[in-house]
Amino acid sequence: MIEFYGISGCYILRPWTMAIWETLQTFFDAKIKKMNIKNAYFPLFVTKNVLEKEKDHIEGFAPEVAWVTQSGQSELEVPIAIRPTSETVTYPYFSKWTKGHRDLPLKLNQWCNIVRW
Repeated sequence: MIEFYGISGCYILRPWTMAIWETLQTFFDAKIKKMNIKNAYFPLFVTKNVLEKEKDHIEGFAPEVAWVTQSGQSELEVPIAIRPTSETVTYPYFSKWTKGHRDLPLKLNQWCNIVRW
């Protein structure tokens, strides 16, 4: 169903495996939409200083993430973590979108790859 790739934790989904995933995703997407849950997309990257805020949210938080430190031949001034489900990315926007009780409940789903070590 999968092929191992040269980077630990990374796999290749073969075509029939991808077809199974697409079938499951279509099934669940229809179910969650019936519950008035909307799909959204948030960035894959988060800056180091923003990621550090998770320490305030999660006791014992340690950012076990992959870091992007270079773009082309240039070093980045601020390292960028690969973390597609970071609360520090989503929560500021949730607070922008909910200004009162009429904006609740905010029910969102994000289909994305997960990157964790």
